[in-house]
Amino acid sequence: MDALLIDQLPLFEVDEIQAKIISLKQKQADINHQFARSQMECAEIMLDITSTIRDNATKKRCLEKARRIKERLGTYLSREAGLSSSELHALQQAFAKLAVRLIATGVLLAIGQ
Repeated sequence: MDALLIDQLPLFEVDEIQAKIISLKQKQADINHQFARSQMECAEIMLDITSTIRDNATKKRCLEKARRIKERLGTYLSREAGLSSSELHALQQAFAKLAVRLIATGVLLAIGQ
């Protein structure tokens, strides 16, 4: 075997490993993005439930769950680097809508509606 081919073999393997790492990082970013979207949907459902339930304690629990989800999402969005700019922008817009809805729902619960 040619000595030059033997020397190049490890470089090929390193390139292959780096390509796998990049691929796995992208998959992880995609999974994180999907999870963030599903968590936002869950918070929206919690807020929807507050308008259909009569028990105030249950309404407050749903509102608190939605608030905790919003806090976790805020932390995620502030440090997530693997998202594309369009994905990040879409999540930030949905996050802002969720924040407004949380405030409105909290006000309605506070005044007893």
